[in-house]
Amino acid sequence: MPKEIGALEAKGLLEAKKAVLLDVREKEEVDFSPLGHDYWIPMQEIPQRSNELPKNKKILVACRTGGRSAGVAEYLTRQGFDCANLRGGVFEWHDKVDNSVPKYVYGYADGKLKVKKI
Repeated sequence: MPKEIGALEAKGLLEAKKAVLLDVREKEEVDFSPLGHDYWIPMQEIPQRSNELPKNKKILVACRTGGRSAGVAEYLTRQGFDCANLRGGVFEWHDKVDNSVPKYVYGYADGKLKVKKI
């Protein structure tokens, strides 16, 4: 189980430049509900692209609700990165930090990812 961090603590670390934000959502999700990430690597690309991430900085991993990012944070921790999962993802960020970042649902239609505000 990876370390978890709440949205308010994450905001403080990011503002103090003590951590970077890695967003592991799909492009359609990031475009619809941006978090202002330092790095954007879709979850399935992490194994091939983890070399793009800093080894000397804490990495806060984010997704929509914290499930995908927990798996990525666990994987990256095993690879030697200092990671924490952003507990609750975009949903907690919306509730506790910035309610202008929309909560959303997603699904596939006609082979494309569709995102809709809730």
